[in-house]
Amino acid sequence: MTAAVVLCPGSDDGRTPPFKRGVSFPGPEQIEPGVPFGPDGSYMLGELLGQGSFAKVHGCTLGKERKLAVKIVNIDNMKFMPDFADQEKLLEREVQILRSLRHERIVNLHEFFSADKYWFLVMELVGGGELFHQIPVNRGLPDLEAKYIFVQLLEGIGYIHSKDVIHRDLKPENILIAHSRNAPPPDVGILRDVKIADFGLGKFASSVDSPVRSCVGSPVYAAPEVMQIGCMGGTYDKAVDLWSLGAVLYVTLCGMYPFTGRSIPRNVMWRSKLT
Repeated sequence: MTAAVVLCPGSDDGRTPPFKRGVSFPGPEQIEPGVPFGPDGSYMLGELLGQGSFAKVHGCTLGKERKLAVKIVNIDNMKFMPDFADQEKLLEREVQILRSLRHERIVNLHEFFSADKYWFLVMELVGGGELFHQIPVNRGLPDLEAKYIFVQLLEGIGYIHSKDVIHRDLKPENILIAHSRNAPPPDVGILRDVKIADFGLGKFASSVDSPVRSCVGSPVYAAPEVMQIGCMGGTYDKAVDLWSLGAVLYVTLCGMYPFTGRSIPRNVMWRSKLT
């Protein structure tokens, strides 16, 4: 798997709208399955699906029938980070971006609210896992299967860009499989319906009034103009997502990265500060 990093800071937040926290409520004392949450307690936490340093993803239900997922961010723990203000800013921007998008090719936000210690991003549940895990099994996917996925990603990115959003971290780990089925005869293969996830490094940007200067993303999928920010400066636009899509297609077909560590400029300074 490839880790998303921020290589160098930049000032590129000109189009980000004011953040609204939404509904607040006291919040549960414990984050565990079976605990109700939400302003009126209408959600019920389910099993743990995954976790990171400051966030957990649980399944959850709304009422008796509707199954969703919830990303729970521990704000109290984040406050111990020296760059908490930057981390909070990124989280706010992720929520803003998700609020502005709704499309069948992305993992959509259902509701957002904050509590005393936690932020809750209730999302649609996508249960098929990451595209990344399907690729190593056969050292890449057949042409038919890769093409079916790629067309969907083009649809999703086309919509995202129409809303003046750049994803900036497209990779198989951030592409989730919603459904799978066998290809109709005479074709042979598995057709996977996919959705684009994780807008944590996303950015509001038009090509006219908001140049982008942050060096962010996953190096093996990042466009050259993103990578050179650290040593040469400059700006970039939505086109960097198309480069990343090309890298994703290469990995999906070939089962290997298009570039090795030696191909990535050594004079790019890697930094942990998020912007």
